Amino acid sequence: MAKKLTRAEKMRRFFEKNPEMTVAQVATEFGVTYQTAYMVKRTMDRKARVAALVASLNGSTKDKVSGLTPEQTTEKVFQATQGRDRRLPEFPPIPSAATPVGIDATLAERGTKYGKFADQAAVTYKLKNVLREHSGVHGKSYAYDQAEALDMICAKLGRIVNGDPDYADSWVDIAGYAKLVSDRLQTGKRV
Repeated sequence: MAKKLTRAEKMRRFFEKNPEMTVAQVATEFGVTYQTAYMVKRTMDRKARVAALVASLNGSTKDKVSGLTPEQTTEKVFQATQGRDRRLPEFPPIPSAATPVGIDATLAERGTKYGKFADQAAVTYKLKNVLREHSGVHGKSYAYDQAEALDMICAKLGRIVNGDPDYADSWVDIAGYAKLVSDRLQTGKRV
């Protein structure tokens, strides 16, 4: 009876048969995350580099000392180094099947920081309307960067009052948008 192939093995074979396919295309083809497809491709690339190194050092079909074939030596070296290659970036471990992946996980994580989106949207919309009405009454007009900074600051304020007020990134973002406009006004740098 033939051994059932794992999804990673099927992806590896697919990569081998379709070298022109990108990691993103293979991820879509197999319905996995980009990271999962990347890890399979990275492992393949590492094994190929180890095999090339072993072949260049070995030159024969069997190692004279160990009696191993180049393929066996490649696997042994790969396992001994746990496939590490410092030229490639390390990603965090792939989440287990119990961990939500994708947009649902992102939305759940954001909800803990910013509260319900509908509530945050209502607060942000009202803040922007107050600024627009007041600007209109007083005949104010803004440069593109000023108008966008005000909109983004309103969005961040909406997140703060609707969600976690102790989440520092929201405060840092507000300071960042204000600094971008301030820098341009004071020095002419950044747009």
